[in-house]
Amino acid sequence: MYILKSSLFIILFSASINVFSQYNEFDLSKYKLPDLDRKVLETNYNISGLNSSLEGDGYNRYSTQFDLNYNHFQNTRVYQKETDLRFNFDFISFNNKENGILQSKRNYLTPNLYYNGKYRHYNDRLFFFETDLIMGSQYIHSSYFSVQENGNLDKSSTNTLDLIAYVPFKFGKGRIEPIQDFRHAIYIIEELAKIGKITHGKSEEQIFEFAELISKLKNERFFDSRLRRIAEITSLDSFLISNGFVSTQDVEYFTTLSDYWVYGNRPLRYSGSRVSGVIRPGYYYPGLFDDISISNDNTLKYINSLIMLDGGIEFKHEKPINLYWQNTVDFNLYLGIYEGRYRDLFDTEEYKIRTPNFNASYSQNIGFYPNTRTDISFGYSVKYFHMFENDLSNDFNAARFATNLSLNYYISPKLRLNAFSTFYFYWQDSDPLTIHLNEVNNEFLLKHFDFGLGGYNITLINELYHGYQISLLYSIF
Repeated sequence: MYILKSSLFIILFSASINVFSQYNEFDLSKYKLPDLDRKVLETNYNISGLNSSLEGDGYNRYSTQFDLNYNHFQNTRVYQKETDLRFNFDFISFNNKENGILQSKRNYLTPNLYYNGKYRHYNDRLFFFETDLIMGSQYIHSSYFSVQENGNLDKSSTNTLDLIAYVPFKFGKGRIEPIQDFRHAIYIIEELAKIGKITHGKSEEQIFEFAELISKLKNERFFDSRLRRIAEITSLDSFLISNGFVSTQDVEYFTTLSDYWVYGNRPLRYSGSRVSGVIRPGYYYPGLFDDISISNDNTLKYINSLIMLDGGIEFKHEKPINLYWQNTVDFNLYLGIYEGRYRDLFDTEEYKIRTPNFNASYSQNIGFYPNTRTDISFGYSVKYFHMFENDLSNDFNAARFATNLSLNYYISPKLRLNAFSTFYFYWQDSDPLTIHLNEVNNEFLLKHFDFGLGGYNITLINELYHGYQISLLYSIF
């Protein structure tokens, strides 16, 4: 009943917004971004947790994380470049309980470095060729203790350096572009019209011109933020006057223009579709520096290195339904092979592994943007992974079903609060000790690379998780 009431409230609230908006029928997808070059540097601090329960046993994960993220986006008619450089430092703690009694605990300190570059070249018919580069490194210091059957504690620590790299090649058609500058233009004009400083009824073409000016202003760089603000407001005011938008200039006009110029440029909105064939060669190396003395079970298998090669199709669709709603759909399908080396836990001899595999994923995300300070998104995803028979095991099947809810609130133009919650369910139908990768590897690969063996955490069977995260993000520029 509570969920039903909440859903009805959101529907009625959004409907009331749409009724009072004079520009809700404008099609945001018509806007074409001019040539630009934008850079963003953000810091992020968050606290997160994960809890699971299976037949009376418990599993808890808590972490704190600091991120430094640099994004660079270039856009022309024949070229798109997207780069993401990220450094983060995590502290993660895992607790395992049986019948409410702590059985083991593991702590991790993990500095990570990650780079993702996408370089897309277009012809005049929107066909593109894309070369990507994905690289990541993660240093892990872990400490562990467990309670033995005789009541004694078994302690150990390890140090590892994980390296992973992909070099995807893509051929396809379609284009996706950010269109939030058009939405920004409408925000400004709507608010000025509400206070009677601009007359209603501005055409879509007029607002397109205003949005193009906004895009160009955001592309300019200033060393002094005060001079930047003066230049931007002056340019906006000059355009509005020269094009006959402004009916009255006073303090209320300038304060409203300034406020919605500062707050109206987020969140990011996109429009378009893109489909591509992809070939993804890659390499994964989990380097283990120290001996492991966790148990006497030598049935666990540790991957020493993997060469990865897969290919398939990718589809992405971004649709701004109207000013307040956004629909995002992703579908990926890959068939490939992993070839490498593994060893037993206490065995110095190495063995070869050759593993054909198949994985598919589908996700949809619905975004809701009621005002300039707040945005909410709800999403769900389904992922399936199949590993064919190999030297270690018979056929292996695993799946993950997930839902997530995210809320952003802008405390200031550069500082925002993010709250994130997710429920997801892991399922597999094979032996739990097929291959062992430690928990941090799984989290790292799932978060950054969506790599099958790590991403589906194949040491788990039929477990339901609830995760949450609260973050403060600050944009330096």
